[in-house]
This record gives sequence, structure tokens and C-alpha cells, in this order.
Amino acid sequence: MHNPDPNRCKAACDGESRGRAWTYVKPGVQGPEARCWLKHRVPGANRGNCCVSGVKGGGGGAIGTRVIDNPTIAGTALDICRRWGQECGKPAADAYCRQAGYSRSVDHRVRGNAPPTRDISSGKICDAAFCGRINARFLRPLEKPPT
Repeated sequence: MHNPDPNRCKAACDGESRGRAWTYVKPGVQGPEARCWLKHRVPGANRGNCCVSGVKGGGGGAIGTRVIDNPTIAGTALDICRRWGQECGKPAADAYCRQAGYSRSVDHRVRGNAPPTRDISSGKICDAAFCGRINARFLRPLEKPPT
């Protein structure tokens, strides 16, 4: 990229029919110029200051996107269900995102059989062998401030 700009990389992904995710690599990391990688799958989360990544159609862009590994509630891992045994997966990830000041989760991973976990709605702890936790998630900044 002759004009380094993560938003141009995002726009390229949004305009590419098969693209699902993108990564903008800052100048000097993989050569003297910035690079833009378009991806056909959404990879797992990685931390680093070298890059900016996002998913196709990610609304306001991925500038400021944050990755939270092993999110907790009151020191206990976040359970995969928003309410005890109900609304599992994305509803639990979205509830955590809203509580952290973000609009929604873009992606999340689950790790089964990993007690103890805490239900975000009631605060109830699950310590049975079958309890699962949200392992990592991508968050997107709020598109507009909450009212």
C-alpha cells in the first residue's frame, strides 16, 4: 500500500466478494510499505501492535477493535450462556460486550468443560464438569453512544 491507511484495507475487503476478514500491517513490519491482507476465513484472535484487523461489514471499522482473552465477571470466567442454560454463545458474548461499552461481539470462541464459570445475567456460578466458558472474543466499538 503506497498510502498507508487501515480504512482503505477495510474498504478493499468490503468490496471483495469472497473476503471475510482483513489485516492491515503497518509500514516497516513486512517491508518498507504497509500491507493489506484479505482473508477468506476469520482467524482466531492475536495480540500485537503491528497490525489492525477486522471482519467484513464491521460497521464503523476495526480501528480500535479490542480482543479480550478469557473475559471474567467478578473474577470468574464468563459462562457460555447468558442466562442459566439458555441463550448460549452469541447472546452471552453480546451481553458482555454491551457491559464493557461495546455494541456487540463480532466473533467469539467457546471452551467446553472448563469450570468454574459465571452467568452474566444472574451472577450464578457453574462449577459442574459440563460448564463452558467464552475463551476469546473480538469486540467492535460502539457505533453511537448509549442513551
